[in-house]
Amino acid sequence: MTTKADLARFQALDRIGCIACHMRDRWTAHDVHHVLSGGRRRGHQYTIPLCPWHHRGVTSAGYSRKDMHDIAGPSMALNPKAFHGEFGDDESLLSKTNQLIGAK
Repeated sequence: MTTKADLARFQALDRIGCIACHMRDRWTAHDVHHVLSGGRRRGHQYTIPLCPWHHRGVTSAGYSRKDMHDIAGPSMALNPKAFHGEFGDDESLLSKTNQLIGAK
């Protein structure tokens, strides 16, 4: 069940857009990525915003995967090792997201 606190978090995520793009001084619309623990979702309060490229490897219209990689960096879906090497692991991305939205 989604709570009022969850909805408030999702609205706050909208303000910063994709956390990986944010780290490259860009703003892009985002999907909500649930951080996992032991292969299971940790809940809505453990979410980070990732654009379709960084989250699912979906390219923007007119761009190839190489173009997207050159512009935005690696995709978590297509190359998780490179993605985490550049942007950090899920815990550090969650911490950075929480800092940016003022969450505890």
